[in-house]
Amino acid sequence: MIVKQEIMRYFIALFVHCILLQNSYGQKESAQSTNVFWWSYSSIIQLNKKLFSVSDFQIRTKNGVDKLMLLAGRTSIQYKFSPNKSMSLGLADFVSFNDANRVSRNEYRIWEELNFSRDFGKMNMQHRIRTEQRLFFNVQNGKQESTLSNTNNRFRYKLELRWSLTKEKKIGVQALLANELMINSKNNGVGKYFDQNRTTAGLNFKITPAISLQLVYMYILQQRLASTIIDTIHLLRFSLFHTISKKNNDKNE
Repeated sequence: MIVKQEIMRYFIALFVHCILLQNSYGQKESAQSTNVFWWSYSSIIQLNKKLFSVSDFQIRTKNGVDKLMLLAGRTSIQYKFSPNKSMSLGLADFVSFNDANRVSRNEYRIWEELNFSRDFGKMNMQHRIRTEQRLFFNVQNGKQESTLSNTNNRFRYKLELRWSLTKEKKIGVQALLANELMINSKNNGVGKYFDQNRTTAGLNFKITPAISLQLVYMYILQQRLASTIIDTIHLLRFSLFHTISKKNNDKNE
């Protein structure tokens, strides 16, 4: 009990610190505030006891659903060393749209990831470390240019805490808090390596052991390219998670 209380105090203190830091910095530097919606579907397919195929598809809009911002697809192979340690290697494609709902840029990513987690009774703490190799191509008149417009390596660290609000772990409701920091390997043209910071709070509804629905609010500080200005984003994300394993298939049969 003492350990769980200490973890809770630590995480709440970190969460509050990030909010205060973001607010104090954002009030001085923020030039634009945007309301954004993310809609996503994620699947986890168990290939064997240690190997998994993990994919997700996202639609991102702003000002409700009037303006399409981005379409994204990611897929990866995940290897689990143990139930609470894993590594992943993945590919992604992010298609950005301008205010006229036309494709303006295409970004390809190669990414590597390490995940660590630990349970404390009904609580679970997760650490995610990810590196991304990002390749950008501009799009003109619906056609992607053949030469790269920019490249960048980005480093991401995410700390997430979940705790069950119900007695059952396999089904029920979980609350979650998270903070993720993203740093670029090269500056943005005016000496800034900071890319963005995401602070998240939400609920995860485990409908069955294989299906979860998630609703979260995310507060984002994002550095503009070639500028010292920090923009703020208020975001609602709706997600469906689906796990497909041999055990689940056997039950369905």
